[in-house]
Amino acid sequence: MRTRAVLLTLLAAAPVAAQQTPADSARVYELTEVEALPRPQNAAEFTAALRQGYPPHLRDAGVGGTVQVSFVLGPDGQPGDVRVLTTPDSAFNAPTMQAVSLLRFTPAQVQGRPVAVRVEQPVTWRAEPVVAARTVPVVPDSIQIYDADSVQVRPMPGDIRGFNEALRDLYPQELRAENPAALVRVRFAVDPAGQPRYPAVVESNDPRFDAVSLEAVGQLRFQPAHHEGEAVWVWMEVPLEWTQRVAASSGNAEDGYEMSAVDELPRPVNGAVFAQAMARAYPVLLRNAGITGSVQVRFLIGVDGSTSRHTITHSTDAAFNQPTLRALQVQRFRPARKDGRPVKVWVEQPIQWVVSGKKATSPP
Repeated sequence: MRTRAVLLTLLAAAPVAAQQTPADSARVYELTEVEALPRPQNAAEFTAALRQGYPPHLRDAGVGGTVQVSFVLGPDGQPGDVRVLTTPDSAFNAPTMQAVSLLRFTPAQVQGRPVAVRVEQPVTWRAEPVVAARTVPVVPDSIQIYDADSVQVRPMPGDIRGFNEALRDLYPQELRAENPAALVRVRFAVDPAGQPRYPAVVESNDPRFDAVSLEAVGQLRFQPAHHEGEAVWVWMEVPLEWTQRVAASSGNAEDGYEMSAVDELPRPVNGAVFAQAMARAYPVLLRNAGITGSVQVRFLIGVDGSTSRHTITHSTDAAFNQPTLRALQVQRFRPARKDGRPVKVWVEQPIQWVVSGKKATSPP
């Protein structure tokens, strides 16, 4: 199982104004007292050390967790007095401390002089799903395919209820007694008629579900993407969750319906405003370190298109959680409709944090 350990960078509090007294070279400052925050210089080396040090029995079992550590960062940018404050499993402690000791920073500064500073930092260990070998579909050179974030109107799925029923019907018969759950991510293009083309599995934690996932995607239908007034091809990537658990209630008008119970799905109406809110909320230290992530959020869209009752269901990096919730406060939707009327609906949506907004127009 491929693993990756994620470095959560320093939590940046606003530095105080310059002190009137000279910087004390013997003092250990707090982060809130320095004028220039330390910056990690070898994040890649740190990540590699964590990957190499992942306890095999935890990695193979898919067990991860976050170890909270403290250390004193010296004027030379090297950590010392590394201590574990909290841990999900003591087997993570020694490799975490060893990896932290390898970190190197630009030192914190007070009045232009490097000083020692006390740091508390979470270090997250995560065992990732197996990434499937990517089969790149052969796409004719004459077809221009946009990325979803580069079109003015994104494709929207049609009969979600019917698709969910198809997933239940397609669950492999030979696996029903065992009843495994699986997550398969499929990338495909949606053509100007709203049909999926050129599907490929890009990530899977159980290859037994790969073929049936491609079959399931072929049954999807979309309202096509539009750009500059024309229907266009666009790349999509969707996660398919395979499970035999009993279907949840479809909801009601007062508490909110599930997506599968409405006739017309909600659609975002202020994508540019939301993108600006995301850019403003991006944690500065994470952005400067080139760290990206994804936060899965469940929330309620009201009949007025506003959002509420946000709950994070999965996150690749806890440092993105609060910025995600802040950005979602400004997102607005055209409400879902049922029997011709606007209704409340529950949505679960992945929020992607990326440092650059590079847009591709060719196959992956």
